[in-house]
Amino acid sequence: MDYVRRKKPFRHLGRVVDIINLILSAIVLVCAVLVAINAEKNMLLFPVAFMCTGLINLALAIKYYKRRETFKCVGLLVGFIAFMGFGIFSLIVVL
Repeated sequence: MDYVRRKKPFRHLGRVVDIINLILSAIVLVCAVLVAINAEKNMLLFPVAFMCTGLINLALAIKYYKRRETFKCVGLLVGFIAFMGFGIFSLIVVL
């Protein structure tokens, strides 16, 4: 049993990241639907969708960093920075 744990020490982390991604994806979906239904009333949900998407990229970047897949990690970190930038910019525009 210890051999299996030493062989894949980050297996539990992958499950946690998948659960985080599922929750954040549901939040993004709900925000997008509410913004599409009534854009003026739910304008503040637009930056929330961008920031949740950025957090999804961050969680995946951590997962790939632990797996030592650097190119995927760097790409996801660039996506994280871009989506957080879009989220902050849209928050400034909305407010």
